[in-house]
Amino acid sequence: MQIRKAKASELTEILAIYERARGFMRETGNPTQWEGGYPSYALLSADIEAESLYLIEDEEGIHGVFAFFPEGDPVYDALSVSWLNPLSYGAIHRVASAGTKKGMLGACVDFCLSVRENLKIDTHKDNLVMQAALKKAGFTECGTANIPDVGERILFQRCERNQL
Repeated sequence: MQIRKAKASELTEILAIYERARGFMRETGNPTQWEGGYPSYALLSADIEAESLYLIEDEEGIHGVFAFFPEGDPVYDALSVSWLNPLSYGAIHRVASAGTKKGMLGACVDFCLSVRENLKIDTHKDNLVMQAALKKAGFTECGTANIPDVGERILFQRCERNQL
């Protein structure tokens, strides 16, 4: 698997992956996390323009998509949560699989860890599939918080070192 930055010309395919992910979440007991067409075309376009949207692909095509912010997320910085450490971190958002290959979260995390050894991510309380996948990928649950515009989320962190 290779990871590369997404291009604006790929938005139609990217939107289809997110639609498939919304369907999968509904089927697995998480009907409200990305309701209303989230993430929107405008948000994904902004991610692409900021060079923050990445694709996971191989010779057969695109299998996953995620947003990565190596300098962190100001929303996370404002939360009163017991994070594992106060070190600089990268934030992962909007992970979605096309459902064509396994291991999309693992590929995403490996890539992000190659940039930052401290990562943060969140998910919906009903997204049991993602919660289990995050724990399997070495993330620790750090608490819950109400995040503006998305609601209550469970927050996770993974770090390769805890010392300051």
